[in-house]
Amino acid sequence: IDKVLKEKVSKYGPKQVLLVVDIDNTILKMNQNIGSDQWFSWQAKIMRNKDCQPACVTKSFTELLKIQGWLFSFSPMVSPEKQTPQIISQAQSKGVKVIALTSRGPEFFSPTMRELKRNKYDFTKSHFGSSIPGFFKPYNKENYKIFGLNDDDFKKNKGEKVRNALYQEGVFMTSGMNKGVMLKYLMGRFNKKYSAIIFVDDHEKHMIRMNDILGNHPDLTTFRYSNVDPQVKKFKDSDKKVEITAWTKINKVFTEVFAQ
Repeated sequence: IDKVLKEKVSKYGPKQVLLVVDIDNTILKMNQNIGSDQWFSWQAKIMRNKDCQPACVTKSFTELLKIQGWLFSFSPMVSPEKQTPQIISQAQSKGVKVIALTSRGPEFFSPTMRELKRNKYDFTKSHFGSSIPGFFKPYNKENYKIFGLNDDDFKKNKGEKVRNALYQEGVFMTSGMNKGVMLKYLMGRFNKKYSAIIFVDDHEKHMIRMNDILGNHPDLTTFRYSNVDPQVKKFKDSDKKVEITAWTKINKVFTEVFAQ
């Protein structure tokens, strides 16, 4: 990624290059599995099963988001690679625009910013446009074309089912919406165009969506970041007993200390 980034900067100049990075399992990861991206995906899947206890922490997706928020609040995160914060910082110092584009919802903003800053990430000095005050719906069926979106973009982001988002300090929190549409929307809202766009994410589906929406851009490079794959695979192949036991302990403390 750093190699391609330097090539684009050399070709177009730093101000014409946009680097967009995912957060979970890309620039930050949990030290343990509980509360991680892979743990949340597993929970969201098994909660649909009738007899999922004691493996599932809840059968309500709203409640699962609340529990995820607790785990984000209490658990520190680390960069998967030690040099990543430095690579991003060096790009920023040269004038490259760098933003974080995450599927996390805006309700997780505070713990997200805490861990980004603790790991030496600072997107405030490199994002484009200004922050957008508060939670907001990016667009609706009356105004989506104003932001450069077309009918196809609107349909691919589930039409009118637009969720709350947040864009603060260079971090775009999109509540699981189509990342290709969200990036296109953000650039349209701030009327920004770049000669080269580099997008980095650990999920292939987000790469596909980015290429689907921005595939006509003359110089779009997408990377599927795979450093955390072994940890994710090990979790998927495990019996999950460690995580089930961990949640039992955590839930007991929550119940005893905070009543209901």
